[in-house]
Amino acid sequence: MRLSSVYIENMPYERLTKRFDKLHTSFYIDPSYYGCENDYGKGVFEREDFPRLNTILRTIKGKFIMSLNDTKQTRELFKGFKIEKVQTTYNVSAEKKKKVGELLIRNF
Repeated sequence: MRLSSVYIENMPYERLTKRFDKLHTSFYIDPSYYGCENDYGKGVFEREDFPRLNTILRTIKGKFIMSLNDTKQTRELFKGFKIEKVQTTYNVSAEKKKKVGELLIRNF
């Protein structure tokens, strides 16, 4: 089965990476967008979490891919990783669709 060894977790990134980081681990990371930190609720992911996440991602053994909005700050903070700009569509409602640029940031 294709997903038989996949784990989906919802826990703080510090605890998750410490618990699961191995050479064969692949992380998909989807934090709040830079400048939109309160969109998922106050205190869930703060602006101060970006530098901490950056430090952790620079030291993990496994692979990661992260999606973030394309801002000067995210490009600067995560420079040194592979950064690819992609086009996506935000579906705010059935009538409102918006094409935007997003970054895929990875270490492989």
